[in-house]
Amino acid sequence: MTATSILARAAKRVRRKDVRRNADGTFATEHESLPQNWRSEFFAALAESSNVSRACGLAGVSPGTVYDLRRRDTSFAGRWMDALCEGYDNLELEMLYFLRNGESTEAGAKRFNFPVALRMLLAHRENVVREKARRKHVTVEEVRASIDRKVAEMRERVLAAKAAANALEDNLQALSDDEG
Repeated sequence: MTATSILARAAKRVRRKDVRRNADGTFATEHESLPQNWRSEFFAALAESSNVSRACGLAGVSPGTVYDLRRRDTSFAGRWMDALCEGYDNLELEMLYFLRNGESTEAGAKRFNFPVALRMLLAHRENVVREKARRKHVTVEEVRASIDRKVAEMRERVLAAKAAANALEDNLQALSDDEG
């Protein structure tokens, strides 16, 4: 066997066909035309759900296609990370909303799955922090220090509000004692 035939054999790459699911549940090959605006639909759905499979289904493209494109196209990979960062920000805001306001008791209201949401945030926290830091050209340690500063400021505000409430309560107690 010659060196040329060995290289030719190694150069042949076996590839499975990329497929996508049509609206009717059937599969179409990638060689058929993809929807015109599938990328914008994919990124919008990814930002909304933080779920690649769901975003692919809504955009009408296979997960294999998007993962392959992410590996080959740095611009696509950047938009992917932007959408995921936005999705995780949205998930944090949703969690805060439900924690502050409680779940709706109306019939048919969507229940919020806190354990799953928290696991998802924790699993991807490092990636999101790293991506945001990369964009701002700061280190992960600087981002963490910034978060720690914000938490300390929030703690100080809460303690100040408690102190003010205690002082008000003490003043009301003193007034009621004086009247009594």
